Amino acid sequence: MSAEENLADLVRHAREFEERSAFAYSLLEGDGEGVVIGCLYIHGSREAPGRVAVSHWVRADRAALDGPVHERITRWLREVWPFDAGRIDYEPR
Repeated sequence: MSAEENLADLVRHAREFEERSAFAYSLLEGDGEGVVIGCLYIHGSREAPGRVAVSHWVRADRAALDGPVHERITRWLREVWPFDAGRIDYEPR
């Protein structure tokens, strides 16, 4: 992705966040002050209205963290987000 494409992507994510239509988060290693190791995306499902689609990725050099990141996000969604966990589509690892 070029720098220009990346900027356009970030602007889109910021607009979606402000509109509360989709949410994109950087995944940070450590206590939140660390290096960006991936991203998390939460948005309404395009295939199934009324459902929530969740996905994430981690950098290749942090691939071993994919499973633990998935578990932590799953717990965070259950404990913090205001929607029914049964409506969340998030592929298991």
